[in-house]
Amino acid sequence: MSREGGVEGRSSEGELRPPEELSSLLRQLTVGVWAFAALACADEAGLLDQLSGPRSLTDLAARTAVPVTVVGAIVDVLVSLGLVRPQSGHLVVAEPMLAEALVGPARQVLRAELRSNLSFCQRCG
Repeated sequence: MSREGGVEGRSSEGELRPPEELSSLLRQLTVGVWAFAALACADEAGLLDQLSGPRSLTDLAARTAVPVTVVGAIVDVLVSLGLVRPQSGHLVVAEPMLAEALVGPARQVLRAELRSNLSFCQRCG
């Protein structure tokens, strides 16, 4: 049964859903999972703390002891989400809400939220 009361793969009226609908839904869910994973990984690796100012990929890698290829992969996801953007050969935080969450008490709140959700995911997985 689905949340809407219908059988999985069927609309609430009992009609079969086209496979494209399921594929679309799975893509949307996957994007959310990857977005959260990239942000949580960036936090745990110390990348978010290092993005308080403009940094290059190699600088981020050196400051966090994370291989530059891994930093690049994480940053690619953050850029695709609009959280970080390239600027004059460096990376800067692009999303004002994220920039505000990287300083002061909001920093601890962001980290606690990310870790709480990671913990929940681990318990469910």
